[in-house]
Amino acid sequence: MKRRLTFLALVLFLGAIGAIMQGNRHRGEPQIKEVFLVVREMLLGLGLDQIGCPSYYGDFYEFRACFALKNTPESIIPNLDKSLVGMSMRTMGWQQDYGLWIAKYRILQNLKLRVSIVLTEKIGNFELEEHTPLKNYHTFARLTIVETED
Repeated sequence: MKRRLTFLALVLFLGAIGAIMQGNRHRGEPQIKEVFLVVREMLLGLGLDQIGCPSYYGDFYEFRACFALKNTPESIIPNLDKSLVGMSMRTMGWQQDYGLWIAKYRILQNLKLRVSIVLTEKIGNFELEEHTPLKNYHTFARLTIVETED
């Protein structure tokens, strides 16, 4: 059942990407807001729940969203990678450092758009353990999309 839901989420995600790319063919490159919405929907489709970001992140990035997952980071990483393959290239593979899993991607149709996904286990992280929206979850996820000049 879970595999069917994951496959359905992937199909819906790729269909949405196709629709965005088709719609943008007349306008050129996909814009940051469109890509943000598609990636956010992809994460929701993979079973992550959107939550409010902890206050210490501030509002530096307009296109940032935070999520919660009941499982470990390792349980979602393969599906995240598969879901992003059709629309992006990985510029930094999944790496773990001090309890954080992080990967970075560039959008193929607009290489100025960079996607960063960070997964952090709540246990052992005081700030996340105190973050009320994570009360019934195991993993915190942060999505950030930025536009660069290069």
